[in-house]
Formats: sequence, C-alpha cells, structure tokens
Amino acid sequence: MQNDSRPSVFIVQKFIKVLSVICFIMVFCPVFLVSCSDQTLHISVMKTVSGISVYGEQVSKPQPVLLLLAAAPVAFFVLLELRKWTDKKTGRIIAICAGIDLVLWMIFKSVVKKEANENYCQFRITGWYVLNFICLLLIILLGVLVALDKMTLDTDLKSVISGSDTKDAINKMSSAVGQMSSAVSKMAGDAAAKMENKAAPSSGGDTIGFCPNCGKPIDADSNFCPYCGAKIPVHLKKGSAAPSETPAPAKPETDKINSEASKPDTMKPDASEKE
Repeated sequence: MQNDSRPSVFIVQKFIKVLSVICFIMVFCPVFLVSCSDQTLHISVMKTVSGISVYGEQVSKPQPVLLLLAAAPVAFFVLLELRKWTDKKTGRIIAICAGIDLVLWMIFKSVVKKEANENYCQFRITGWYVLNFICLLLIILLGVLVALDKMTLDTDLKSVISGSDTKDAINKMSSAVGQMSSAVSKMAGDAAAKMENKAAPSSGGDTIGFCPNCGKPIDADSNFCPYCGAKIPVHLKKGSAAPSETPAPAKPETDKINSEASKPDTMKPDASEKE
C-alpha cells in the first residue's frame, strides 16, 4: 500500500489561505440587492468604490476607502506566505485584522441598507455576503486558536477535530466568537448611524413639489417618489428652481369699460350738422 504523501489542504496555514482567496473574490460579487421601482441594483464592493448610478445619474459617490476590504485578504495570504514571525504572533495579527475586516463589512452593509430605506427601496443580502461572513469568522477562529497556542500553522485540522479536548476548546471558542460577532454587529450599526447623521444634510424634509406621475408631495431629499417610485424631475430637486414664466396680469374689466366710455362717439351726428 502506498502512502499518500500529498500535503493536505486542511493544514491550518493552507486552509486560511483558501479562505483568504474566497474573501478576496467576494469583493467583486454582488453581496447586496437594492430594488427601486422597476430596477434592481447589484451592489458589490468594487462597484461602490467607483460610485453607483441609477438611470444614468450618480446616487452614490465613489468610496475608495472600501478597498481595505480587498486589501485585508491579500494581507492574510502574504503574511502566511512569508511567515516572518512566530505562529502565535502571526495568528494574533490575522485574528485582529480579520476582526477589523468583519467590522468594515458590517458598516458597509448598514450604510447601504440605510441609503436604500431613505430612498424607499428594498434591501436584501445575497449568499455571497453570507459566505464571506462565514469565511471571516473561520479565519478569526483559527487565528485565535493559533494565538492561544491551541494549534500551530502546520497543524492538520482533520486530526485536530477528532480529539475530544480540541472539540471542547473549539465549541467554547465558537461561542465566544458568536458573542463577539453580535457585539461587533451592534457596534457597526451604531458607527454607521453616526456616520450617516454626520454626513446627512440639515434639511427638514420640506415638501418641494408634487410628483408629476401620481401627484403626491415630494420631500427635498428624495430621488424617487415615495408613493409610486417614479424618478423626480431635476427641476424639483433641492437647489434647483422650476422653469416658469409669470404671466402678465389680466387687464381689469372696469378699465376696459372706462376706456370705451372715454372714446368720442363718432357715429352720433352733431346737432349743428343736422340743422
């Protein structure tokens, strides 16, 4: 019988590399779906980096800061490839960076969802976001286990999972990661809300006109009608004035009567001419 000497993909170092590649691919995948009226937008990280447009009009400014979501998986891969530090230090760095990356993803989700709700659009997450979330949690879990010296980067996960002690440790760590994920989700939501409140305009949502499609009132900050979903004309948006011409005031009837009364009666013959 020949022994299979091929390196296992379940070695911790290689497994984290695979997860890092998956996380990098996720920045190009549509992680959110935003439906406005009759159009559905497929939102990805790279699309948001360059700005989002609806009906040819840009509704979201470019967000180059989101490139950090693509840089983090690359950093994991390079860090594991070089292995300049001890396993414990490498695991600690990977766990911290993956945690920061997870927070940024949650903030990204909160901001997109808030923008969709403000424009009366439907927001949904896709399976790509769920897959990316799971991969990041696994990277954090493995990084923490390596940092706690429960395993090394060269440990085979198949042999580790079969041990009862390791199972208990993994269960406890999974519970801790779940609690941390809930706390991080709340922090991300609060951070996104603060960012939106800081960047929100100071308008009080005043009515600027009426929808040309359904006739319902339109707020100053709306890009689409909140009732029928029709696009708001440019001249109704905040800061633009509707082109209008003021008609000349009608001449009063009394002035017309007076002017006619003041005209000489040329048709009536003069008394001297009659004689």
